[in-house]
Amino acid sequence: MPASDQPAHFSRIHRGPFRRFGFDRGHQPQTILGVNMWHAMHLGMADPPGDRPRLQRELDHLQRLGVNNLRIMASGEGPAGQPWRVTPPLQPAPGQYDPRVLDGLDYAIAEIAARDMQAVLVLNNFWEWSGGMAAYVAWATGEAIPYPRDDRYEDFLAYAKRFYTLPECRRWARDHIAAIVHRDNPCTGRAYRDEPAIFSWQLANEPRHYPLEWIAETAGYIRSLDPHHMISTGSEGSVGGDFRATHADESIDYATVHIWPQNWGWYDPDRPETYEAAEAKARAYLAEHIAGAAELGKPLVLEEFGLPRDGATEAERYDPASPTTIRNRFFAAMYAEVERSIEANGPLRGSNLWAWTGEGRAGDALIGDPWHEPPGWYSVYATDAETLELLEKHRALEITIVEVRYLAFPVANYESWVEYCFTNGLGECKWADNPFDNMEPATLARYWTRLWKNPAALRDRFTLEQIRIGLLFVFRNSEWWCDLLQPPLPEVERVRCIQVLLKLHTDLLDKLPVQIPQIGHDFNALYSFDSIDQSIFLLLDHWAIGADEYTPVGQAKAALIRSILVTCRSPNCQAGALCALSSYASNTDWMPRTLERFLKRPDVEPRVRQYAREIRPDEIGPHFI
Repeated sequence: MPASDQPAHFSRIHRGPFRRFGFDRGHQPQTILGVNMWHAMHLGMADPPGDRPRLQRELDHLQRLGVNNLRIMASGEGPAGQPWRVTPPLQPAPGQYDPRVLDGLDYAIAEIAARDMQAVLVLNNFWEWSGGMAAYVAWATGEAIPYPRDDRYEDFLAYAKRFYTLPECRRWARDHIAAIVHRDNPCTGRAYRDEPAIFSWQLANEPRHYPLEWIAETAGYIRSLDPHHMISTGSEGSVGGDFRATHADESIDYATVHIWPQNWGWYDPDRPETYEAAEAKARAYLAEHIAGAAELGKPLVLEEFGLPRDGATEAERYDPASPTTIRNRFFAAMYAEVERSIEANGPLRGSNLWAWTGEGRAGDALIGDPWHEPPGWYSVYATDAETLELLEKHRALEITIVEVRYLAFPVANYESWVEYCFTNGLGECKWADNPFDNMEPATLARYWTRLWKNPAALRDRFTLEQIRIGLLFVFRNSEWWCDLLQPPLPEVERVRCIQVLLKLHTDLLDKLPVQIPQIGHDFNALYSFDSIDQSIFLLLDHWAIGADEYTPVGQAKAALIRSILVTCRSPNCQAGALCALSSYASNTDWMPRTLERFLKRPDVEPRVRQYAREIRPDEIGPHFI
């Protein structure tokens, strides 16, 4: 669906100019730093096993860590008393709901919303621990479930996949979807379909052996009930089916992938030396799915990944006191892949680690490990200081990348960025000498787009002088861009931000057939925007001047100016860099060396050499000219 059709406070797929792939919320780029907390619905119950004060504390802790997304169950099929299954079930029988559990889901959503966090709501499950598809089959056939923990793994797979072929199972599942999507939440006063704290609806947890028409049918049905929220599959990736075909349907907004090195036989905790090969396989599996998502043109979320704790025995690996050295290596590796993708403008846009246990401990009814798994196997505890520090660092870097480094998009997207600025009112299209004064913003953007592709394309309509003034308008708007980013950037990141913008501008200046009419260093004239080199100066002067060069920020700024001066080719660009250079104090010890290196270049025009001599007569002797 068009992004413009979705309410701004909902999360949506980004289809605008800044990134090829991504999410937005409130017109701001969004990455997913998440955890799996499947038990939030049960923890939100007013009576045991619910614990609302604990739920509040857990969410407060996650919010402090920067977590913005929780993947939770919004389903659970009975009857109660079955082995390896969470109790009480949300749906003890088809169409019958336990009001206590529904109330727990309402409460959990309200608490998530109160912290401006979001949840992925999982509407079914291929595995037995919440009832899921096998429970639907048992309802329809009356046959006992062959549980995997009873060494009947293959029997269970064959049994659960009958869900897709039994019409009553699919009908009951659709009825459940409608009941949740249409539900009015008394804790928030909003229907679920109108709840901005819902990030997406998810078809099922790790569906397997499905016909592709089930994906299209179920996603299309959800879309018919709720046209605004995103929809995801819950797929593990190619382990569970054909990844590209699974996510190709137009109602599936983004792709998902899970990675389980121990479960899939890549890592043996009894042999820690197997870790490096396992990590390599995990990276390769993720890369395969990043490539697949790129082909689909959809964002990707790594929504399950985990490893056990260190320890020579299983008991040690389930003990909260055991270290998490290898797990942290794995988490760091996966986070690095997320960061690398965001920085490269790729589709992988976030992750949800498995699984948040927080205050819970083995013996508690509700922890991160579901009831079919040994308690503590993949649990992340509130006391796992090194893991939580890793999470916080990842969040800080994600913010930096998504707010700054995605600016390093391809040149073609720069055209779209300018159009976005014009059409969204980020710049002002009126000033005295602008020949485009009465032009509609979208029209001006189209002219600019053509100009970028071919600088001579507008000569039949405008003079070069008019084009030059139009370019100054674009540059002047660009000067503000780093200040528009939210949250505000640290100083070093502001430098990185302007580096990206200046690279785009200097590339353009090197291509333009527009020559500055006169070079001079009258600072009143510089601030009149009379030439392209002067607008480059303003960019540099505003962002890259004024810090102590011996501080990290000052060193970054100085390096920026030196780099521009010695790499740009056109007189326009060179003169602009010299303008900015002239603002540094005369005792700057690197100035003579930089100017000497610059003036030794054979492509420096005589007038630019003269300009360098005028702005730095003390540092530049005749032998440099």
